Amino acid sequence: ISSLLPYAFALSHKLCLLSFSYNLLSFISKKQNKLTMGAAAGALLIKMVIAAFSGMGAATVCHPLDVIRVQMQTEGSTYNGLTDAATGIYKKDGLKDGLYAGVSAAYLRQWLYGSCRIGIYAYLLENAQNENVKAGLEKNAISLSSKMLMGLTSGGIGSFVGTPSELA
Repeated sequence: ISSLLPYAFALSHKLCLLSFSYNLLSFISKKQNKLTMGAAAGALLIKMVIAAFSGMGAATVCHPLDVIRVQMQTEGSTYNGLTDAATGIYKKDGLKDGLYAGVSAAYLRQWLYGSCRIGIYAYLLENAQNENVKAGLEKNAISLSSKMLMGLTSGGIGSFVGTPSELA
């Protein structure tokens, strides 16, 4: 368990950074009159940063499973199952160079692709909900086709921005 302490320490720093980033961006968006950043840009930026960190958290959990899957699918693999592969990879290469090998590329992908895809969708959805409230409609009375168009837009932008990270 002592070998996990550096990773737990690093994760606690990432969580502190997430909290600091959120509070800083929230402060910036509240002080929009004193800064050149408008409310809409600040709100979008906050949503994109939160989405990026959420994606990075998901990558932290899912990346070892992906490494295990790839190792098990590799031709000549001698692993007999999930736990056998996980323990074998850990014993052979450790946590950092084994189960978390290449996690930086997953983080980069989430920072670029995930932030756009989820952040822009959340921003567009919130704007549509606000327009409904202004028009006297139910907040969530948004058609499926409108939601699909929002998803298509955010996914397209995310794919365009995130494509270079796929090469990493």
